Amino acid sequence: MTKKSTIILASSLVLLLAGTGLVANRQLIKKQQANAGISRQEHRKKQKQSLQQTTGLTVRSDLVSKPSPKAVSQEMIADGQKLLENRKLTDNQVSYFDFNALAIGDFSSLAGQWTDANGYQFEFSPQGLVGQDDLSITSLTYDINGEAVSQINRHSGGGFILHYYPAGTEIPSWHFQITQSDPSDIGRDRLVATQINRFDYESTNQFVSSVFYKTSDSYRQSTEDTSSSEATVEASPTSELETSDSLESLSGSTTESSSVIDTQQNESKLTVTAIE
Repeated sequence: MTKKSTIILASSLVLLLAGTGLVANRQLIKKQQANAGISRQEHRKKQKQSLQQTTGLTVRSDLVSKPSPKAVSQEMIADGQKLLENRKLTDNQVSYFDFNALAIGDFSSLAGQWTDANGYQFEFSPQGLVGQDDLSITSLTYDINGEAVSQINRHSGGGFILHYYPAGTEIPSWHFQITQSDPSDIGRDRLVATQINRFDYESTNQFVSSVFYKTSDSYRQSTEDTSSSEATVEASPTSELETSDSLESLSGSTTESSSVIDTQQNESKLTVTAIE
């Protein structure tokens, strides 16, 4: 093999390797772009699933259909007494309810998520209930017994009463037929949703598990804002910036590869010409 042929072959190999690197870089860019799109889709899907789970657990069956109270038995009384004796009470008995504001439709003192022991949840913004399109709430008023209540209406029909019990205040004993006093945590603000006057209609445990306590201060402004928020997260500046930086970095290396190819091509031509 002549020296000229050797140089041409070597130049061809260099060009082939450089071209392979360029193709690999382009494939990497396409893969990263595809992964970024999949990540955004997965994020949106998870958010929607989370919202569906939240809104799917907001209305218990006893708030949809009026429950039938059970006759009180000695066993129920014994079980109720054990729960009453073993209940845990929160020391900090400070209420955050603002009854004056609630009476004019300002729900700021409720804003956040309220959850019972079964995972059912109410979510409030300062304007009222959110995350459950079928429900609407009225301003606070007082019933014939002087208790603070709101009416929650279901647009599909029916509704129930929401009772407000501030921290440090026991629920009146006439709501119970199994225990002689309130078995809930009286050290915390509580919401009790019901369709009937007797709260322990099935058992003391049924009542204790149905009391709503505040579990989070976070809330959504409205259904519309939820979708807007989702779009904002999906197109967040940080995510786009990171993707852009990565692509620019890859583009830079691609440009360098192209320059190397051009330079090597020129060098090869000069070498061959000189030999000739």
